[in-house]
Amino acid sequence: MEKMFKKRDYSNTKFRLILVECVLCQREFEIPYHRRGVITTCCDYCSSVKLSLSKMKGKYRLCRICEKPIWSMPTRDAKYCSKTCKDLSVTIYSWENKKAVIETGRKKYYGPNWVSQRRRARQKASYKCERCGLHEDEYGQELSVHHIEPFVFFETYEEANKLSNLLAVCEPCHRKVHSGENHPSAFKAEDIRFNNELNTVWQSQKAKAEQALKLLLNTDKSLKEISEETGITYGNVQRLYRGDSWKDLYEIPPRHLRPRRKAQHAIRNVVVD
Repeated sequence: MEKMFKKRDYSNTKFRLILVECVLCQREFEIPYHRRGVITTCCDYCSSVKLSLSKMKGKYRLCRICEKPIWSMPTRDAKYCSKTCKDLSVTIYSWENKKAVIETGRKKYYGPNWVSQRRRARQKASYKCERCGLHEDEYGQELSVHHIEPFVFFETYEEANKLSNLLAVCEPCHRKVHSGENHPSAFKAEDIRFNNELNTVWQSQKAKAEQALKLLLNTDKSLKEISEETGITYGNVQRLYRGDSWKDLYEIPPRHLRPRRKAQHAIRNVVVD
């Protein structure tokens, strides 16, 4: 118990110490100068009380999509109860998207009528998975809605989102539908008709990844040089090198086949007369 009230002690550190007051009990104690804006309580007890008081300042608010009550802290502007609701908000509150062109390759944007069409597709299927027959009540959540003909193969979202092109499925069945040749990464670039330059369904990225992989396996160029040559970000080249991305392109991570030397930043060229 006494440990909770023990004053913080930084006397063994090499940093310069300053004298401050605890925000709760006004007891004086010393802290490192560089942490003067971080450490505000003198002991573990005061710290736990301060945390409790801060939690009391939060409030309940309703999710903007499903109106489920969520607890929001003052420092966190929570608007959605889950990632599903956050993703759906892209279609409902599309004007809040500050980007000039909406990304449809990663975050799916299926047009302004998607939410209503999605609901109608589930109603048409009597809220049962159209592949395995699982009902939403048993599933415990809303069914996913799948485009039979891929969304990107249409010129307009109205054509793509017709009920005849929508299939209500549970997520396990949805993953099976999207496996193999039906996976977005397997779509042929020439079939993509949706008028959005960012919506290439990873085709351009895959081509760049293949180019970067060849450089990783056949040259001794640094990751930075490969990034500049292929146009892929350094972080993505690094993940490809470690074997953390595009695993379908190789069996063994490039770093095991052709390891890179660490950059020698300290070496400088010296001109001798």
